[in-house]
Amino acid sequence: MVKHSAIIDGVKTLLKKRFLNESTGHDWWHIVRVYIYNNACHLSNQISQPHDRFIVELGVLLHDVADWKFHNEGPKQAAIILN
Repeated sequence: MVKHSAIIDGVKTLLKKRFLNESTGHDWWHIVRVYIYNNACHLSNQISQPHDRFIVELGVLLHDVADWKFHNEGPKQAAIILN
């Protein structure tokens, strides 16, 4: 079984290649800001209820992948990256 950290690292690598030169403002650096500085990962550490940090991290990283500005295919793009 692949470790969660390896999956996260792989997704980051793919997203960086895909979005590094994106000109809409939703580029790789936007993803980095959301991932590192956004409240989602920070709040994930503060939640006392059971949750899956791995799912939170994937959601934060993939939040623009299925954005209509980039694709008509919706969540299918996230599934392609995760496969």
